[in-house]
Amino acid sequence: MAEMPSASGMGRLIAIHLFENFKAHRTNIYIGEPDADYFEEGIWRSEGDTVKLILMSTAQPPVEVELIFSLDCNGLTAFKYDETRSGQKGIIFTRIPNHHKQGDFRQ
Repeated sequence: MAEMPSASGMGRLIAIHLFENFKAHRTNIYIGEPDADYFEEGIWRSEGDTVKLILMSTAQPPVEVELIFSLDCNGLTAFKYDETRSGQKGIIFTRIPNHHKQGDFRQ
């Protein structure tokens, strides 16, 4: 998993899990700031080479997040999302080894 910058700490790690039942999870781990970590869950769907996630944060108040990715053999590349929450465009989530049944992607 690669690190991303964070505004107030040493960086963060993000993992996206796409399950066979079309449920999705995104885990956000802030390095050195355990109280800042958060988790989102929701649904996903694919249309051709595009994957759309609709997630609801567990933060208070909850926030709905929509992310759209292009899909290729290497993983997911973000091209539509809220950059103020997620950073720069074009973030690539690579697929973790194929022995996992669900579609797990990590940046």
